[in-house]
Amino acid sequence: MIKRRFMLNKLVRDSATQWIERGIVMKSRILTDDEHFIEAVTDKMIEELEEMFNSSSYEELIEEVGDFEEMFKEFKKIAALDQKDIDAAHAKKIAKKGGHTQRIFCDYIDVPATEKELIFYYEANPDRFPELDPTTNEILETNNNSLDTEGKS
Repeated sequence: MIKRRFMLNKLVRDSATQWIERGIVMKSRILTDDEHFIEAVTDKMIEELEEMFNSSSYEELIEEVGDFEEMFKEFKKIAALDQKDIDAAHAKKIAKKGGHTQRIFCDYIDVPATEKELIFYYEANPDRFPELDPTTNEILETNNNSLDTEGKS
């Protein structure tokens, strides 16, 4: 019998061992160390998010949300996060910064050169927050010396 091999390289459900009954050979291992397991769970959460956004029906979306929640629970468990602590930290952040109920979407911000801490934060994360040319809105080459050149950013 000719078999074709596909790389999965991902966390699979416990029932995957039933594949053997169907003649499927599975090379697998148990992730015993937390570091590798949390990495696999994180990858699985990303996979489940992608499947949520690609859902084509309400039923499929509900199923994928359930899968994501299962992985998120595993993530919190392995990271030893307590739900009460999460809720308290979230409530504190909402009280300080607000939520997302008003659906405000920011395309860009113009930050005064005097706001050094904010500029430092955005410059330290150029993949997430590329700097734009203020006249063309084109992405500028990364140049992390605006804090050294007083008032030139």
